Amino acid sequence: MNSIRIGNRRVNDSEKSFIIAEAGSNHDLEKKNAYELIDAATEAKADAIKFQMFKADTLYSKYIGKDIYDKTKNVELPYDWIPDLISRCKSKKITFLATPFDIQSVDILNKHNISAFKWASGEIDNLELLSHASKALKPIILSTGMSNLTEIESAIKVINNEKNNQIALLHCISNYPTKSRDANLRNMETLRHAFNFLVGFSDHTEGFLVTIAAVSMGAKIIEKHLTLDKNLNSPDHPFSLKPDEFRRMVEGIREVESSFGDNKKDIIESEIPVSKIARKSLVASQKIPKGTKITRSMMAYKRPGTGIQFNHLPFILGRCTNRKIEYDEIISLDMFN
Repeated sequence: MNSIRIGNRRVNDSEKSFIIAEAGSNHDLEKKNAYELIDAATEAKADAIKFQMFKADTLYSKYIGKDIYDKTKNVELPYDWIPDLISRCKSKKITFLATPFDIQSVDILNKHNISAFKWASGEIDNLELLSHASKALKPIILSTGMSNLTEIESAIKVINNEKNNQIALLHCISNYPTKSRDANLRNMETLRHAFNFLVGFSDHTEGFLVTIAAVSMGAKIIEKHLTLDKNLNSPDHPFSLKPDEFRRMVEGIREVESSFGDNKKDIIESEIPVSKIARKSLVASQKIPKGTKITRSMMAYKRPGTGIQFNHLPFILGRCTNRKIEYDEIISLDMFN
C-alpha cells in the first residue's frame, strides 16, 4: 500500500484524506494575518497549513515587468517568521508546510525539520532544485499543473535518484480561478495508474463542490486556498475560501468520507429493523386445516419479513400441517410435522 507520513498523520488509501489549507501569500506581509490564518485552519480542522517561500529576485527576471515584480516583492514571506509560524502551528496542533522556490528556502525548511515539501506546479521542471530538496528524504507532494506525463515522470525519476520514494501526486489545473468544467478530475485516475503513487487534488475552483467531488473520486490529499478576506491585496484572495467556507468544506469532506464504508456487501445493522418491514415472508394464501399437505397454491409472499423467506419454500412444500393455519398467517417451521 502506498503510504507517506506528514507530521503526525499517516496518509494512505485506507485513511481519511489529508487536508491542506493553502495560506500561500495571503498573509499580505502581516504577521498577524499569518497567525490568524493558522488559527482559522486549525478551527476548520485542516490537517496542515502551507505557506510559500520565495524571493522576487530569484523567482523573476527583471524583464518580467515592474508590476509583477513589485506585487511579488510585497508578499515575500520573511525567513525570520518561520520559527514563530512553526511554533504557532505546534501550539495549535496543526502541521506546518511550505512550498520552497529556491535553494535557500529548501535549506531553511530543512533546518527546521519540515515534515514534507509541497512542490509547486510551476517548479516541476526545476529538476536541480527538486533534486536538492529530495536529498532530505522528506515526502514530496508534487503538484502537476501545466505538465504532461513525460514531465511528471522526469520529476519522479529525480526524486527517486536521491533514494526518495515518498511521493504524492496532486492533480492540478494552473488557472486562477479554474472553471469547474476544466477541473478534469478523471486525471487523478490517470496519475494513479501511470505512477502508482498516492493521488490528490490541488483545487483552484471557486467554492468547494469540486473539492468534495475529488475526495469522492479517491483524492487522498486536498489543497485549497484559505483567506481571511477576499478583498485583500494578494492575487490568491479572490478564489480562496473564507474561514467559515473552509470549515464547511472540511465538514463536507468528512461527511462524504463517512459514507464510503468498506467493500463488504452485507446487511448492515441499521437496515435490520427496516428489513423486517420491507422484506416479505411466506404466509398462508387460504385457511389450511390441520393434517393438510402443503402445495404451492397455499402459499403467498407478503410483508413483513419476520418469517420464512421465499427461497425456503421447497422445504415447506409436501409437508403436513400439525395445526390449523389461518389465512394470511405468517408461516413458521413449527406448524409442520
